[in-house]
Amino acid sequence: MQPYFIWNGVDSRQMGVIVSSYPPIIRPQERVTQQTLPGRAGTLTVTEGADIYESYTKSFVIGLRPGVDIQTIIAWLRGSGAMVFGNEPGFMYFGRILSAVQFEKVGTWKLKTAGVQFFAQPFKAQNPQEPAQTVTSSTTTLYNPGDVAARPILILGTAGNVSLQIGSVSMQITSAPAGLKIDCDACVMQTSEGSLWTGSWTGDFLRIQPGHNTVTISGGGNITLRPQWRWL
Repeated sequence: MQPYFIWNGVDSRQMGVIVSSYPPIIRPQERVTQQTLPGRAGTLTVTEGADIYESYTKSFVIGLRPGVDIQTIIAWLRGSGAMVFGNEPGFMYFGRILSAVQFEKVGTWKLKTAGVQFFAQPFKAQNPQEPAQTVTSSTTTLYNPGDVAARPILILGTAGNVSLQIGSVSMQITSAPAGLKIDCDACVMQTSEGSLWTGSWTGDFLRIQPGHNTVTISGGGNITLRPQWRWL
């Protein structure tokens, strides 16, 4: 199969772009500090928190088929979005294409090539992304196939007092409006109109740990949940 990538839903093969080589598949670096303690040999490694990793750059080289307009490709390969590489078709990266993509002619065939630098966020998602699911006002189980905790998005079906718990993490919301969106990744809540909700609540934003998780809901009616599974 011809090497390819998909940038913001557009396949490189459809654009007349040739991928010379895929970027390596690497594990992001965990964010840590090293401390030297008096009277203690060596150093102490201190992590900043659970699942805190650094963003990193995935670099690769592309070429163009004859007749492909360079300006069209330059205009396409910019900004932020979602990237899928052909050597990892089951995963999607989120990030930004860095700097300008500059093409050069190589050899007597005048093949136009350019280096692309994609600055990726540390976690990759499932491709295609998992569909949202409906969770009823009862106890159920979710299985996280990823290797780090997922931070879901939930939308409440009805108004009122709502109690949510996934595993050992819970949150209690007082007088929640119907359609309230709880984004546990961005750590914000929004009304159905899209404005920030700053009502009364306690607890912490929910997480879905790898493996099986018990989900308990009281109030709020049926809740729409998008898990947002994540991998390193």
